[in-house]
Order: sequence, then C-alpha cells, then structure tokens
Amino acid sequence: MLIRQLRSLFATTYSYVPAVDPPFFPHQYSSQINWNDTQLHLNRKGGKRAYYFSLEFLMGRALDNALLNLGLKDEFRQGVDKLGFNLEDLLSKERDAGLGNGGLGRLAACYLDSSASQELPVWGYGLRYKYGIFQQLISPDGEQLEAPDPWLENSNPWELPRIDVMYEVRFYGVADRYQDGSGRGVWHGGQEVLAVAYDVMIPGFDTRNTNNLRLWESKPKRGFDLNSFNGEDSNKHTTRHLTCPA
Repeated sequence: MLIRQLRSLFATTYSYVPAVDPPFFPHQYSSQINWNDTQLHLNRKGGKRAYYFSLEFLMGRALDNALLNLGLKDEFRQGVDKLGFNLEDLLSKERDAGLGNGGLGRLAACYLDSSASQELPVWGYGLRYKYGIFQQLISPDGEQLEAPDPWLENSNPWELPRIDVMYEVRFYGVADRYQDGSGRGVWHGGQEVLAVAYDVMIPGFDTRNTNNLRLWESKPKRGFDLNSFNGEDSNKHTTRHLTCPA
C-alpha cells in the first residue's frame, strides 16, 4: 500500500511534495483523525485548556515531524529506498513554514510539541504571515543577501482553513461613551479588517493526542473601491489593501 502511494507521488509531483492533497498520505489522514478525536474528547471532558500566544512559531517541516511522531519514518524510509530515492531529499522539498524569525519561535514550537506529547490540552495562537523569515542568497561576489520568502505561494496543505471562524478587527478610530449612565460606549471611524482562522495539527510523539495551532490571517473587509481609489483617499485606500495581508 505504502509503496504504491509513494510511486504515485514520485510520478506526479516530486518537484513539490506538499501539492498532494492531504488525504493522500496515511500520516496526514491519521493526524486528522487523531486531531478530531482529541478535540471531541476535550469537549466532552469539559476541562480547562491552556492557550499559548506568540508572534512567532517556528514549527519546522511538518512532514518530517508527522512521520517521526506517528512512528512511520522508518517505514517510509524503506519505501522510498525501494523506489530508488532518498527520504531526506523528499523531506527537503517542503517549504519551511515561515512564522517567525528568532529563538522565541523555536521556544513556542517546543512548548506545543511537548504539550501534545504530554497529552496536555494546549492550543497555540499566532499570525499566518504571508512571507517567511527570509531567503538567504549569496551574490556572485560572495555577499549575503536577504530576500522575502513567499512560502505560501503554493498554499499549505497542512492547514485547515476555517472560513466559519472570522472576526472583525478595528484599528484607529475614536470611542464615545453613552451619557445614559450605563458605562457603555460606541466606536466610530477607523480601519476594519477581517481576521480569518487557519488550524494546523500538532501531533504528539508516541500518542494519538493531537493539539492545534490556530493562525490568524488578516483580509480586507471590503473589496476594491474604485471611487475611493480615484478620489482624494487613494493613498489611504491603497495602503489599507497593502497592509491587510499578515
């Protein structure tokens, strides 16, 4: 079964492994089942959960992590060897999720991995950055160059878009308090964007427990307004659309 799946993979998309649909690989299918079972168990149990907020999550390559945690790496290595390929070459084809640029990102990733392995009910919360850390390039004269890393240009099959989980977020503007003694207020003006959730499965090592990393992507609340673009607010309109993607 595994050899047949791997042969099909190499025949169709060896140049970009994550382009394969998530249910294709048994480890992805297993992770999703474990993720569903974990969330159902936690909901039925009704206990407390911990939420780790971080601006950075350097989780590493998901394929290698999933194979290791699910105990399938040796089996996959044997299957890839029989096909005449090297597993490390296959793993290197995955784009590293660029969700940070420092040691705090690795620390946050360690917390999530450890919590999943220890079967602790922990979720991570962060931002779904459109561009990664950076691409390190070397110029012909030997100088180090840094360029944006568009790691999402071919999408990310390890995440589950949650279009049903969406919130309006407002920046700037002013708040006025009602004069009725209720203490309530109302917010006027400002810039509104939509926060859309994406869930990433975090499998634990040698356990079926699978926690969750929820990433938020910002999107413009309104479409392109030609009248605003042609009018006096063209600079503000363009800035709003350029700054919305995380």
